[in-house]
Amino acid sequence: MADKLSQITSDCRYAVVDLDLTTKDGRPTSKIVFLSWSPDTARIKSKMLYASSKEAIKRVLVGVGIHLTATDAAELSLESIQDGVAKFL
Repeated sequence: MADKLSQITSDCRYAVVDLDLTTKDGRPTSKIVFLSWSPDTARIKSKMLYASSKEAIKRVLVGVGIHLTATDAAELSLESIQDGVAKFL
């Protein structure tokens, strides 16, 4: 996932991902995750625009309870996203 998003653009983007994972106690589960990609290389104006729009988008995404922000490719790795989601389980 990291390679796809980081290669697409150095500008801010949003993504909604249906993530299958296993909980700490071994149960399989699926969570819908809202990802906000705001790379360090993006222009300040773009970051500000995306940050202000993000709250409006989150309000419309009913049922999406997990929101994560990534600023570099490492934070978009599947492992990093799973770790972020695990904090909400």
